[in-house]
Amino acid sequence: PYGDDRTRLLAGTALLEDGSRRLQDSQRIALETEEQGADILRSLRQQREQIQNARDTLQRADTSIDRASGTLKKMIRRWV
Repeated sequence: PYGDDRTRLLAGTALLEDGSRRLQDSQRIALETEEQGADILRSLRQQREQIQNARDTLQRADTSIDRASGTLKKMIRRWV
C-alpha cells in the first residue's frame, strides 16, 4: 500500500515537472516569436519609408523632367 502511494506520488510529481518544463518551453518560444514579429514589423516599416522616399524622389524627378522638356520645346520653337 505504502509503495503504491509513493509510486503514484513520484509519477504525479514527474508528470507535473514535465508539464512545467513544457509550459516554460512554450513561453520561451512565444517570446522568441513575438521578438521576431517585432523585428519583422520594424523592417517592414523601414522598407515602407524607403519606398515612400523613392516614390517622392521619382515624382520630383518627373516634375523636373517635365519642366526641362517644356523649356527645351520653347527654345526649339524660338530657334526654328
